[in-house]
Amino acid sequence: MANNRSGFNLKRWLVLTLLLVLVLTLTKWPDVVNKFTAELPSLSAVTLKGVSAEDVLGQINTDRTENKMMAVKRNEKLDKAALARLRVIRIDDDFDGDKTGVTLANAAKNNGYSYSVIGDLYAENINGETKIADKILGDSRFRDVGIAIERAGPG
Repeated sequence: MANNRSGFNLKRWLVLTLLLVLVLTLTKWPDVVNKFTAELPSLSAVTLKGVSAEDVLGQINTDRTENKMMAVKRNEKLDKAALARLRVIRIDDDFDGDKTGVTLANAAKNNGYSYSVIGDLYAENINGETKIADKILGDSRFRDVGIAIERAGPG
């Protein structure tokens, strides 16, 4: 298959790739200057046909409140961290950050976000059906979320 670099499963990421970063904040993060080297667009402007970051957040919060957990809130610093991680996953096939050094922890820290617990949550849409790994969604300690959505594959 074209563009199949070092085992990257293009079919898996063909239609839509979402990276959700859920973070628990036990202490307030400091107001620091954003140290992210590249200026990234606001992710509320990034939408795909029928899917937006607000849709994803709404579904997460619906699931959480139905399970008697607090709703999470979006955080722009985490949005940028999620987008940085999504791009190294897609472009460099670097899921854990070992190749590029862009780990989830580094991406959050480079964007001025302090956290106590941090974790990745991936979702993908294949043939119109969205599948979300929900291990992190069930953790009631998470309070903030960063959402990144990019279209992958042809068209």
